[in-house]
Formats: sequence, structure tokens, C-alpha cells
Amino acid sequence: AGFSILGNVEPRPFFHHRDAAGLTTFSANFPGAFYSRRSISDLDSQTLATMKTADLILGHPKCGGASSLGQTRRVARTGDLSAMLECLTAIETILRPRFFVLENLPNSLTFLKIQDILQTTPSYDVFPELVSNYHYGTPQRRRVRLLLIGARRDKQWTFVPGEDIAAESTVMGAIGDLDRRPDLLNNPRRHVED
Repeated sequence: AGFSILGNVEPRPFFHHRDAAGLTTFSANFPGAFYSRRSISDLDSQTLATMKTADLILGHPKCGGASSLGQTRRVARTGDLSAMLECLTAIETILRPRFFVLENLPNSLTFLKIQDILQTTPSYDVFPELVSNYHYGTPQRRRVRLLLIGARRDKQWTFVPGEDIAAESTVMGAIGDLDRRPDLLNNPRRHVED
């Protein structure tokens, strides 16, 4: 879509597993982009300056305490709340992208109320949206995710839902022809060897 991936901040250790060639999934797919284990507040000045040029920040703060299993076990997961707040605070006070999209579980709103989100991001218009993963290839019919879509107020942009869920899609239907697409056949990043 014409975007360049600048980098990723991912403090959760299981996302940093490396294959035999020393690659993570992220580094294999986005060579040249930085990949940090630290939080945004711990980044060096050069990496932080790079992040401040981003038009769009995408995020998925940890959310295990908001899962049905976490709620059934009555697990107190205040870390999940602080991860979401840390991300929103960094967006508002440090990064200042034109847009952001944070994806999480709908039950995360039991930890973090919409009023808290709006107070943390006063420079943004925030649009909460529930999206069914089923229509993006997940076989679980009731898997719904929360998207917090934010637009900096100076952009005067409003999110208008328009998702067409009439046609059921599958992973095969969405990407089954990738090996036959001429624009991808000679892409050196097509295959990642284990």
C-alpha cells in the first residue's frame, strides 16, 4: 500500500525467537527495519527520531487478562492495563503519528474504560470498532477483536465503518494464488528458510 515499515518495539520475549539463520519473523519480512526488545521510553535517540516520522503506528499491547480464560480464572492482570496505557501515552506524548490502530480483546475495556482512553489521548479522535476475525480467515466464528482507531485531530478525519462481511473468506482464498503472482515470483523475501 506504499508504506515503508520503520521498525517494531516488542518487549514480549516469545516474539523474538530466532530460526537457524538467526532471523525472527519480523526481521525476515522487514529487512532494514529496527526490532527492539525494549519499551519505547528506553529507545536510543536515533531510533526514537525514526519512530517520530511514522504516519501510522500499529500496536497489540498484551491482553491475556482480558481473555475469556483469564477472566474465568479471575487472574488479576494489571500489567495488561499498564501495557495499553503505556502504548497510548507514548502515542500522545512521544510519537505523535498522524494515525494509530491498536488491536486487543473487547474485554480489555473492562480494565480500561473509553473515558480513560480519551483522557490519555486528548490530541486524537478515537474510534473503537469491533471486528470479527472470522471474515479474515480465522475459523473461529465468534472471535471478535477490538480496534482502537485514532486520528490526530488536526487531520480532521472520521472513521466510517464499511466492512463487507457478506462474503465468507478463507486464508486460501486470500493468499492461495501468491505463488502464481508475477509481481511476487522474483521477490527475494518470498521464502524464509528454517
